[in-house]
Amino acid sequence: PDGISMRGQGVGRTILTRTANAGSMLRWQAPASPSSSRIVIHGFTLVGIGGSHAVYDSGILIDGIKDFRAFDLEIMDFSGTGIAVIDGRGVIHDCRFVDVYPDDLGQMGYGVLVHGDNVWDDPKPPLGTAEAVFIEDCVFEGCKHGISTNEASHHVFRHNTCSRPVSNRFLKSKG
Repeated sequence: PDGISMRGQGVGRTILTRTANAGSMLRWQAPASPSSSRIVIHGFTLVGIGGSHAVYDSGILIDGIKDFRAFDLEIMDFSGTGIAVIDGRGVIHDCRFVDVYPDDLGQMGYGVLVHGDNVWDDPKPPLGTAEAVFIEDCVFEGCKHGISTNEASHHVFRHNTCSRPVSNRFLKSKG
């Protein structure tokens, strides 16, 4: 009834490495019972198969969860998204996104992707409420975009560091 907690031993100590593409590496979807829709994810390094835009390589998908917290994560070498949130609210903090970038320089390459419910509220939820996805105190290195947002999403992106818009690894592979 208190939801789900997925806890590793820490970044660099618990490493989950993707070996084949099958959609999102980790996925949570809202259950029928709202009492169990709280999730907490922390203490991992997630490593994707990297760069190929022909393969949509995604780290974490949080779909419809209205109370989540993701922190102390390192997410690297994905071509699509590091963390995608669809119609949810919660907090992503103290995470590091590294080389989330498609090789062919096409679409995707988002550290965090936030999609709303595709309904333009009138009135909008007031600023400063919990009715948003908060991305705070994260580092984005070598990502095409730190954040991408669409479909009437509500988010706050603050106290983050974005650097190296194109990874040296990908520049070298391009010649």
